[in-house]
Amino acid sequence: MTEPPARSFDAAIDAGVLGRPALAAVRDGGSFVGVAPAGPVTAERVITARTVLMEPDRDAIAALLSLGAGGALEVRGAGRVPLRETTRAYDEVARGGRRGRWLLVP
Repeated sequence: MTEPPARSFDAAIDAGVLGRPALAAVRDGGSFVGVAPAGPVTAERVITARTVLMEPDRDAIAALLSLGAGGALEVRGAGRVPLRETTRAYDEVARGGRRGRWLLVP
């Protein structure tokens, strides 16, 4: 997997448990939240770093999916990119100007 550009984001949520590569993407003065069980996160620079514990909640996820599918919950997608072109999604985020999340598809 290609590394994101170093220190180019104000904040990162590391839901993929990438650790150091995700932390490296946060610019000084930014914030980082990592998902356990990756272990405690220590900021190497002037970054606010926290770790949260996530537990699956099948009922909550099903409810959110129903809301999204029914149109009651707005789902913003900036675009779709094949998984093999992950760096393109990073480039698009860095370029800015589009709201929503990029969907990486197999």
